Amino acid sequence: MNNLDAFTDKLQNEIFEDAIQAFGKKGFHRWRNIGNLFFSLLRK
Repeated sequence: MNNLDAFTDKLQNEIFEDAIQAFGKKGFHRWRNIGNLFFSLLRK
């Protein structure tokens, strides 16, 4: 893993932790999956 990968992994984990604190676990999972929902609706 190079420095950029390590940096982006750390940043992503920090963002996810902040989102869990802000939205709760259920809200976090909805937030994470909203993109999948959006794109699945576009395909219909």
